[in-house]
Amino acid sequence: MKTFKSDDTFKIAGRGTTKIVRVPNPDRLIRPEGVPEVGEIVEIDGDRYEVRGVDIFMKLLSPPFAGDNVGLLVKRLTEET
Repeated sequence: MKTFKSDDTFKIAGRGTTKIVRVPNPDRLIRPEGVPEVGEIVEIDGDRYEVRGVDIFMKLLSPPFAGDNVGLLVKRLTEET
């Protein structure tokens, strides 16, 4: 499971929660191992989320490089008790 630290969180009406995270490993291109795919389970700030979408602010049709910020549209997963 990939682990990230959230830089910011936005609640978007009609869309859900978006967490802004930084792509790790600042010395190389990350796709596909560092950026989560849609449907993948990730850990952000100690909580588990399912990724519903990945957005890159102000970039079109280019994979994110290490150090870029990406927005993850997420659904929080609750722990079963």
